[in-house]
Amino acid sequence: MSFPLRVCVRQINGTNLLSLHYNTQSKETIPLFKGVTVQMLWTLFAILGLAGSLMLNNLEFWQDTDAQGEIAAIGGSMRIYKTALVAYQSNNPAAAGAVADSQLGLPSWYRKTPGIGNVIVGDQAYVFYTQNMPGLASYLYKQSDNSIRVGIKQNGGLYNPGKGYITPLPNAIPDGSIVY
Repeated sequence: MSFPLRVCVRQINGTNLLSLHYNTQSKETIPLFKGVTVQMLWTLFAILGLAGSLMLNNLEFWQDTDAQGEIAAIGGSMRIYKTALVAYQSNNPAAAGAVADSQLGLPSWYRKTPGIGNVIVGDQAYVFYTQNMPGLASYLYKQSDNSIRVGIKQNGGLYNPGKGYITPLPNAIPDGSIVY
């Protein structure tokens, strides 16, 4: 059994020319390309390499865009949830602890992102996200006009992206949670 492709190199007037032939089962040879110079082949490889590099860069861009979209979606969900929690707290000043979603009066179209929770302690209403999402704390910080009430719970305290350690947080909020 022979390989169906055959590369031929010949020299005409000092120029190396390449041709690629496909051998059919009837032993007929069909030229796929003929008379291509080595310089043309190198140019083709350079263009293909550049195109491949651009495709990889675009892939990284789309992956970044996807992550940014997920951060914005979770952040938006937390903001809606926080608005409902604060409204509930103002109507129920004696409220304490976690409040059931059904009591918050959330819009009918709202679907809470898994991992979002709440707790009311004293006069503070906290919304938190328990899953790891790099960039979410910074996003919420910027969206809240650099509020010192936004950050990540670490070692029992709130660490703000712009100000560092702010204050202790309730034990009901798990360490590592993003707090809004």
